[in-house]
Amino acid sequence: VDFKHAITEYYGKTKLKVSSLSWGSIRRLIEYMFTQANGELTHTVLHFYGNDPVCLFKYFVSPDDPQRTYSLCVLGLNLFCFMIIIISYITVGTSSLQSSS
Repeated sequence: VDFKHAITEYYGKTKLKVSSLSWGSIRRLIEYMFTQANGELTHTVLHFYGNDPVCLFKYFVSPDDPQRTYSLCVLGLNLFCFMIIIISYITVGTSSLQSSS
């Protein structure tokens, strides 16, 4: 979604420099646009780290979560790396046993 275009179209060619607005200002402008047309705007804030006290990505996501694809990709990459490490340790262990005998 091109929020710069949406804000410019709604508010017209004002002296607002959309590229220099803070995220809070952008959120207020967009909320005002929707409340004028459709009543109160309800939304949920998406938190990248979820509610975990440790800085980890959200690995438990619902099917309709917009971060689901990213979470699955990160988990898949972690699994792939883990498998490479396991295979490497098995290879090192096997070659050590063969060379010592």
